[in-house]
Amino acid sequence: MAQIRQIVLTLVVTAVLSEYAGGQVPRFFPDDPLRAMPAPMPVKAAVRENINDILDFLAHSKRSSPGPVKPAAATNTLGEVPDSEWFTNRHGQHRMSREELQQGPRPREGPLLPFTVIAVKNVGIMPGFTVKDPKGQRYFVKWDPPGYCELATGAETIVSRLLYAIGYNTPKNEIVQLKVTDLRLAANTRIVVHDNKSRPMTWRDLEYIVKEIPHYKDGSFRVVASLAIEGEIIGPFRYEGIRADDPNDVVPHEDRRDLR
Repeated sequence: MAQIRQIVLTLVVTAVLSEYAGGQVPRFFPDDPLRAMPAPMPVKAAVRENINDILDFLAHSKRSSPGPVKPAAATNTLGEVPDSEWFTNRHGQHRMSREELQQGPRPREGPLLPFTVIAVKNVGIMPGFTVKDPKGQRYFVKWDPPGYCELATGAETIVSRLLYAIGYNTPKNEIVQLKVTDLRLAANTRIVVHDNKSRPMTWRDLEYIVKEIPHYKDGSFRVVASLAIEGEIIGPFRYEGIRADDPNDVVPHEDRRDLR
């Protein structure tokens, strides 16, 4: 008798649970999971942000009392980051070939020689040139610190390809081996001297800067040439908050999973 009573009770509970489950709102919608965000709305006038990105990063990386646990935002129903203008799932969704991983962004012809120096950054921690190649493509050129040949140039080139494979937008960085004879100097190039004043740059100035770059035995030296991004540079992003001038920026940056 007790056995029959147990069987009946089990059937009743199963029936109630089935009816309850059937009346629940489905957890996923027909288009779930969302794989790509809608096309962004146009931005009428973006304000230029003058932010020191290194200080901004350090200011938001300091230790503080942990707040309440908060789930990441800007994700789909599976907690994944959809494709957008900001982030594109690449290697994680569609395995890239070795050639694609080595190539990085934008499969276009690399920088051609000779380089014409059109601007120079000769102050600060990382000096460099702005150059144009014979096709008129503009590049930012940097090199390794004295005594550490291939350190910074290798790291920047490799890491930019890894970040691109993950899904971020990165510049096209290429390793180029030069000799001083591969350089030209534009007539209107200027160089900063004492008291932040500038004057026309001379070939002797160029030779002095190149002399400080680590050289190989054959007299050549190695640089990383970063293809200039098209459009107007309006500054780096903030690690917190949103941009009031961008109608697409609706998720606080500190909550975005693609930034976390």
